[in-house]
Amino acid sequence: MENNDVSDISRITENLWIGSGDLVGAHDKRILELRFDIDVDVEEYPHEYVPGVKSVIIFPVGENEEITTEQLALGSAILNEAAKLDLTAYVRSPAGRGRAPTLVAAYLVTTGMNPDQAMSFVRDRRGSVTFSKPQEEALRQFAAKKK
Repeated sequence: MENNDVSDISRITENLWIGSGDLVGAHDKRILELRFDIDVDVEEYPHEYVPGVKSVIIFPVGENEEITTEQLALGSAILNEAAKLDLTAYVRSPAGRGRAPTLVAAYLVTTGMNPDQAMSFVRDRRGSVTFSKPQEEALRQFAAKKK
């Protein structure tokens, strides 16, 4: 698949992007140009939100913590509703390499992919992703509950 990296912002689907929280703090010009509707932040202490968004959703997951299946369920439901409403979402974590991609993979599971397909789909579009074993396990548990 093509890699849709725009520096540290990666387009995953038509209306879904993953990136680093660091870009938001700097009010990176690309963040402003993309005009996101929803800012989904997966980090313990978010400092700022994406300027101009309609909604900000925060999942407080610290650096040494793992995202829970409940957070994956809630986050994927929000991303599903955003897709139905044709809203553009920016899902971010401090580096945009593990926590945010795990949440996006959970959303993809709800669209019919299995966990391996979802992780591959995200990796193909954001080459810098590193799913930890606990993140993979949370995604698999989430998928099992969806059956």
